[in-house]
Amino acid sequence: VATTVLTAVLGLLYWALAARRYAPEELGRSATAISSMVLISGIAQLNLINGIPRFLPRAGQHARRFVLSAYAVTSALAAVVSLAFVLVTRQNFLSGDGWAGAAWFVAAVVAWCIFTLQDSVLAGLRQAIWVPLENGIFAVLKIVLVLALASGMPRFGIFASWTIPVALSLIPVNLLIFRRLIPRQARTTEVQQGVPPRQVISYIGRDYVGGLFNLAAVTTLPLIVAARLGLGSAGHFYAAWIVASSFDLILANLGMSLIVEGSRDERRIAAFSRSMARLGLVFLIPGALLLAVLA
Repeated sequence: VATTVLTAVLGLLYWALAARRYAPEELGRSATAISSMVLISGIAQLNLINGIPRFLPRAGQHARRFVLSAYAVTSALAAVVSLAFVLVTRQNFLSGDGWAGAAWFVAAVVAWCIFTLQDSVLAGLRQAIWVPLENGIFAVLKIVLVLALASGMPRFGIFASWTIPVALSLIPVNLLIFRRLIPRQARTTEVQQGVPPRQVISYIGRDYVGGLFNLAAVTTLPLIVAARLGLGSAGHFYAAWIVASSFDLILANLGMSLIVEGSRDERRIAAFSRSMARLGLVFLIPGALLLAVLA
């Protein structure tokens, strides 16, 4: 939740600055590319963003293999789906029809996939304290880069300000995960159940469809606006839409915490659920009222 509040505030500042430093058409172009990146990445993640917190807390000695397998499967799927998206739709929002722009987009989708899953890994290891730090640095770097690149890269600066910090974060965060946090979890986990493949597939299969609808609700509207009204209108729409939809992340992150704690102590799931509902209302009602006033 702290991560969501922090990134929402910094995200408001980021898009306000981007809207003032870049032309509406370029803002819309980058917003459409970012929405496509998030949508394709979400499809490729197989909703492991929820599956990892469900099974990782009790994985024990199998945690390293489970996380690496999740990274490998989703990265390969992200590369295939993003490449198919570029080839089939012939949409490349970065540099016309050039292969350099297409390669950049495919690499960005893969990187975003791992970037998103590593937060779930930190939550599943009960090390969510690192998530606000990681995402806070990411948000600040985005702001710095979106301003620094406005004059030199007026067409690609926004997308670059997203993808460069993502790429820079992957190595240090995953070094922390694999060299320090996973070994610590393996030593301290009392009940080590492993990660049964059939159970993982069953869980993901039932959760995936709902996750796709949730993903589509957030990411496809900017694409529809761009297709029907043009990139300029998409730029205006996206700046407001991304701020409002950030409130959905509060519930998503509360849900992730519920999954982690519930998987460790199933007897207290009902109490955890009531606590999550109360916290959600505490954040969402004042947040919605404040957003309406600021708007």
